[in-house]
Amino acid sequence: MKELHNSLQEHLTKCAMLHTCLCPRQVIGVRMARFACGWLGVDPAVQRKQLFVYMEVGHCAADGVIAVTNASLTNGLMQLIDYGKLAATFVHLPTNRAVRVRENQTSRELALQMMPPDQSSWEAQLQAYQVMPDDQLLRWHEVRLSDPPFRVPKKH
Repeated sequence: MKELHNSLQEHLTKCAMLHTCLCPRQVIGVRMARFACGWLGVDPAVQRKQLFVYMEVGHCAADGVIAVTNASLTNGLMQLIDYGKLAATFVHLPTNRAVRVRENQTSRELALQMMPPDQSSWEAQLQAYQVMPDDQLLRWHEVRLSDPPFRVPKKH
């Protein structure tokens, strides 16, 4: 797993600037993207435009992915396929290696168990998702693409 130049806290701060506050889904998006970057051996802060993302939900988690990868709908490095799933497929463009990362279905309950009982479920998830190990928060598997990602042609 490649170590990223920016810390988790730096990515969360960048993501929080896209909203009025940080929410649990943004944290999951940041963690998904950080995991995928490490798994694919890409540091977006150093190696720009190396990742393409198929995002399966267009809400707060997508902002977390954008904060880490710099891939977005507007720069042509992200495609929204709104399946309503908290998941994304990250593609390393030079090699076409890809990994699909999603939320672990038990992560919400685990977050409540990890945090003090006086916290709301929202606050417990927000805090726990930042410290929960990858294998408890996420599920992932390598995928093979039938077609390479669609790329917007460069300027004429």
